[in-house]
Amino acid sequence: MRLSKVALSLMAITALSGCSGSDDNTQITPPPEPTPPQILSFAIEGIATDAPVANATITATLGDQTITTTADDDGLYTLDFEYEEGTLSGDEMVLLSAQGEGDQGHIELVSQLGSFESLNEQAGDDGVLAQDESSRTAITQVSTALHLLAEDTGVELNSDEALAEAEAQVETEALLELSAVIKVLADNPDYTPETGTILELLTPEGEESVEEAVNSYLADNGLLDEEGELTDAFEAAFEEALQETVNDPAVTLAFTAEELLGTNVYTTSVTQGWVAQSGNVLNFAADGTATLGDPGVYGYFLGTDVSAEWAVNEANRLVVNYGDNEQESYPYLTLADVTEHWGQAAADTLAPIWQEGYLRVIESTDAVKFTKLTDGAESKVAVEISQTFTLDPTSAGLAWEGELPSYQEIELESAGVLHLGNQVSTLWDSAPQGTWALPMVTSIQGFYDNQAYDYLVHNEVTLAEGGSVLDKAGEARGQWSYADGVLTIASGDWTVSYQPYAQSDALYSAIVSISKGEFEQSNVAWIAQYDQDNASLADDLIQEMPYVLGAWINSWIASEGDPTRPDFDTVYGYTFAEDGSLSWTFGTYTDPTSGEYVEDQGYFETYYNAFQHWEQVGDHEYQLTGKEVWEGWATYSRERSWTVINTLADGRHLVLERSVRTLDYIDEGQQDQTGPFIFPRINVLSPVDLSQFEEEYQRSEEYGTLTGVSSDRVDAVRIQMLDNAPRQ
Repeated sequence: MRLSKVALSLMAITALSGCSGSDDNTQITPPPEPTPPQILSFAIEGIATDAPVANATITATLGDQTITTTADDDGLYTLDFEYEEGTLSGDEMVLLSAQGEGDQGHIELVSQLGSFESLNEQAGDDGVLAQDESSRTAITQVSTALHLLAEDTGVELNSDEALAEAEAQVETEALLELSAVIKVLADNPDYTPETGTILELLTPEGEESVEEAVNSYLADNGLLDEEGELTDAFEAAFEEALQETVNDPAVTLAFTAEELLGTNVYTTSVTQGWVAQSGNVLNFAADGTATLGDPGVYGYFLGTDVSAEWAVNEANRLVVNYGDNEQESYPYLTLADVTEHWGQAAADTLAPIWQEGYLRVIESTDAVKFTKLTDGAESKVAVEISQTFTLDPTSAGLAWEGELPSYQEIELESAGVLHLGNQVSTLWDSAPQGTWALPMVTSIQGFYDNQAYDYLVHNEVTLAEGGSVLDKAGEARGQWSYADGVLTIASGDWTVSYQPYAQSDALYSAIVSISKGEFEQSNVAWIAQYDQDNASLADDLIQEMPYVLGAWINSWIASEGDPTRPDFDTVYGYTFAEDGSLSWTFGTYTDPTSGEYVEDQGYFETYYNAFQHWEQVGDHEYQLTGKEVWEGWATYSRERSWTVINTLADGRHLVLERSVRTLDYIDEGQQDQTGPFIFPRINVLSPVDLSQFEEEYQRSEEYGTLTGVSSDRVDAVRIQMLDNAPRQ
């Protein structure tokens, strides 16, 4: 091959550049070797227990990595692992599982810890996440139930924020009940699953919900009776497991006095998109004293708070011991009832002079015990209440010597959410403006009252510049001020303050505190700001079957297993027609032919006589009226009114609702009755599709009990019977 002159020149240049100015002793420095990545270590310490899961295999899943270890005989474990710096982003969600062995091979429990980044922050400099740094390292029936129910919300658990969102939607009662089912299957030898692990058996498949998966398992294994209820034997095991779960300090979490100081709020669980409409306010002082709502006062009634004492007991539970409080009732009792509750001696004393009748019973709340099930600013808690019931035979003119008979009842009464004192804060960072629906002390003579009384009811008020509070008519109601996130209104002798602590769009839950002289009362209530210009209730008034305009009379209650759907028993709605006619629809279990109550055979019924007419009486005002003639006795009429407050982003409408009842007696010698029956309150309206309740709606079509639905099974006599049935 012959090379060109250009090629030869290039070769020469290359050769020269390779040896120019060099000698044979020159050393070329190699590039430095890369620094090896730092090896980091991390450890998780905890326990696997519903009762200790001895020698369980503990597995941690971080993204696509898994690390395993073995627990000791007491279920205690330490899970160590190393990783190269930079190989984990910190976003990986960490899930722990515990798999039993041998006789406990059917036990499989899980706990969702959170993101690896958050675990590092909790662990601190030593890189060891101990149980006192994260309660989630305890793998229990409660953590397993919480994980299953959080997944059931449909929220993808791919971040700390998503995990918090999903767990907030989990109802405490459902959490506690599922925990008890898991414990029965884990520990009760009469109900040990024959195949599979508990987690496998209770994890839903496809579109199935956790509730449906649990019910399927119970039904398949003969643990439900013909009515679909727990068999007596399994229910007894379930109740025992419920108590054991609540009373097991290895499963439940510890309260600290520090986190409880200040104002705490206890409410029932609320589903997504809602905030609590009512609740209990518990004010805890550092000296162990407390003030809290009188257990006998509720709703719009006024009653001064009671004194109490509080402490975190040796089992790390919150215990509140009440001061003096009592409420009375007059139940109809028999000697058998007296024997059952107050003992044979009390019945023997009464027997010679009394057999049955109405007797006064005095009920007092002695103590309330809160057990923490989950951590967080909003801790899910179980509530045990101790009450004393005292029988007073002297109320019926019966002679009684000595101390009145009494008995104490201690029950796991409820489950809900405790907003902890050190984390309850206001949502207002500046003074509220404009027009609001706020609870204020108002003098009202109700339908059943013989005179006017003070009640705490919602009012439409405007917070005017300069500090004036104006009512709807523009008349002065008092003065307002704002400081540190709290609105205060002075009206007459009353002072009312508002601290909103939870919010869903324009609907708030607020701590409402009332005072007058030595009188002090605190409770929880809804408040909302008016924005009528952007409200759209007018667009939703007219609905056609299967839709009605639903009104959530007291509060929206989610159906079990589907938090997006209302419970059948709470559906209550109206059908408005263009011509001004109106009817009212609700769910019932009364058989349309026999008139007997039949459980699980619900259907919808349109009631024609409660309301017959509606009209718009102002730009944002609606009036619903109805009249019933009670032949030979009286004419009963209603007048219900709505003032639009706001429309939320999801289409729900807030209204200020009130209602007046009138009884016009035929007997001229009998005084007519009239007055407010529904005191002013915030109600929530939105369209409801009745057909989503497939079985109940189908029965309604068969019975012909809905407006616009015809059936030859229902004639005019049936319609008249429906119309004349007593209703509230």
